[in-house]
Amino acid sequence: MSHTIQVGMAAPVFSLSDIYGKMVSLDQYRGRPLILVFIRHLGCLLSRTHLSQLRAHYGKIQHLGGEVIVVSFEDKERLKGMIERHKLPFVVLLDPGKKTYNEYGMVYRESGSTGNLKTALSYLRLRLSGYPKQQQGHDTRQMGGDAVIDREGVVRFIYCSQYPHDLPLVDDLLQVMSELGR
Repeated sequence: MSHTIQVGMAAPVFSLSDIYGKMVSLDQYRGRPLILVFIRHLGCLLSRTHLSQLRAHYGKIQHLGGEVIVVSFEDKERLKGMIERHKLPFVVLLDPGKKTYNEYGMVYRESGSTGNLKTALSYLRLRLSGYPKQQQGHDTRQMGGDAVIDREGVVRFIYCSQYPHDLPLVDDLLQVMSELGR
């Protein structure tokens, strides 16, 4: 059962292990705005592209006093490989039971298609522009999403993807982050 998180609500607190075995809690980041990214499986080319776009803007995020935290249900060794290949500077947390995904309302498609024509076109566009073929993923039914959490731990933006191509624009995340600095 997923929860309905809305802008203005306190962010659900979590404590998860990072890929190196260190426990990390949301409370450790109080005082800093966060972009919390829930990725789909590691084979999702669209999720990997989203992370690369965030990496390209990471300096601006840090300049705004913020941090990016990635949450994944994938195996830590596979995650380490992705971090190295894509040179991701983010904290990556493990949520193998998807409890945090559920608490933040991330969609799990129990049945039916996990994509549509827009998803297929998005993948095709990336492949034609030179992105490598996606690797095999684990749970392709889990959708991702993003949340922006302010310095006091309040959700200021929440986006729960309905399909793999359905991701928030990084510019929208940066806009929310910059508004938090005021």
